Amino acid sequence: MEAAMTSFFIKGCRTQLNWLCFCLQFLEKNWRTPDYEVVVMLDEDCKEVIATWGDIRNTIYIWCQPWPDRYMHALWAKACADYWTRGDPIILMDPDTLLTEPAKLGDYMVEDHNGLSKILLPYLEWRDRGDDGGAHSLWPSVVKQSTGYLLERDYMVSRPWVFARSTFYGARLMVEQHRELPFYAAVYSSTPYKWEDYHKHPFTFCDLENLGYYASHFQPETYWMRDLREMNAEGRADHFKDYWSHTAFDGRLLTELTVLLKSSS
Repeated sequence: MEAAMTSFFIKGCRTQLNWLCFCLQFLEKNWRTPDYEVVVMLDEDCKEVIATWGDIRNTIYIWCQPWPDRYMHALWAKACADYWTRGDPIILMDPDTLLTEPAKLGDYMVEDHNGLSKILLPYLEWRDRGDDGGAHSLWPSVVKQSTGYLLERDYMVSRPWVFARSTFYGARLMVEQHRELPFYAAVYSSTPYKWEDYHKHPFTFCDLENLGYYASHFQPETYWMRDLREMNAEGRADHFKDYWSHTAFDGRLLTELTVLLKSSS
């Protein structure tokens, strides 16, 4: 599957702007597929900071008012990324995910036995998740509640998350049909989110698990499912580096990222 344009979609907030600034600069420097856009949805209180950044190539900002539950609002925004973007496929990222080495769209595609290009869809069996069962204790029940389906494996295992444009509509439709509500009403949450209480939060759905489930079960012609352990054993290149935006962004980290940005290819 070759696309005329690739879209990146990122949802961020005021406390993530230091990370986002580096995220966008790393994308600008290291993404090697020419025709792309980066659509960044931010809360309106970010405008004054963004105005000081200057232009970053192919980057578009859109503004919103967050829900009381900012975490679920971000998941809703990513689940609706096809509303805000033009490309196909759509690559979902977080502000604290940095492309620290060159990468291109072809790194996330594969040809099947018939010569057709498909999007790689990594997964892990729950027994191989390696987090003492934390994810398994949380996400299958959330997916079951929101869609009625059993999440038999984990799709939220490797960044970035690459999905065909059509997958977003289908994943939302699963929720709407099961809940018998419009998607917005089905997933809206007014419960403030605290990352310290992550496993206690009343999640209304999971964007990435729903997208992965729909892709694997309803679009086999578009995706090539691969066990992440096998991909790693074969030498999978992990071009993106994960950080945690709820940790302190201090002078040491600023220096580390500045040096990394200057030294990356």
